Amino acid sequence: MSPAEQIGVIYLLERLKPRVSIEIGTRYGGSLQVLAKLSEKVYSLDLDPDVPRRLAGKFANVEYITGSSRTTLPPLVEQLQKANEPVSFVLIDGDHSAEGVRCDIDSILQFRPVTPLFIIMHDSYNPECRKGITSANWAGNPYVHSVELDFISGCLNPARAWRGELWGGLGLAVLLPEKRSGRFEVTGRGNLTVQTLRPLHNARLLLKQAHGFLAHRWNKKSSRETSS
Repeated sequence: MSPAEQIGVIYLLERLKPRVSIEIGTRYGGSLQVLAKLSEKVYSLDLDPDVPRRLAGKFANVEYITGSSRTTLPPLVEQLQKANEPVSFVLIDGDHSAEGVRCDIDSILQFRPVTPLFIIMHDSYNPECRKGITSANWAGNPYVHSVELDFISGCLNPARAWRGELWGGLGLAVLLPEKRSGRFEVTGRGNLTVQTLRPLHNARLLLKQAHGFLAHRWNKKSSRETSS
């Protein structure tokens, strides 16, 4: 996460002081260290079976759940709902495909909050992630009161490996125990910027794909020449 994104997450957590938080996508525990410090209980979901071993002994209040969130998240949500647990913070930062993001959000949206629930979605500036966020069934949950794709904006990534690609940004959704009334829509204050920059993002991806294809062909050619 960028410094602005880190500050945004810390700001929310310090004010919410969650009794229960969920993180989807833990990896090396960068954001988990903040969630664990500012939450009473955290459920960490990650596909990598090495996460519990890698972070063993660091966070006493974290329960690790290994596997695809498509299969592990729904039963966790059902378990927390039946126990009437006050989940008040969710960080979605796992599968970055549009379908993966949508599935994670739709699983969380099966939950009826008993306290204000804030959902943070990382990389909301990325076109694939953004598609997943906007295609989720927000309107189908009457406890969703607002969804903003650009709570904190992302950027054209300057890092060498992702230079010119749209990454970063935090989307924010707010669910409340009482049902919403009136008009509802998913807003994105950065929509025009993302639409303007998307051709650069797409061009960068095409260049990466072309480079990867040529490198693969070169490696295969070199391998054949060496073996002959």
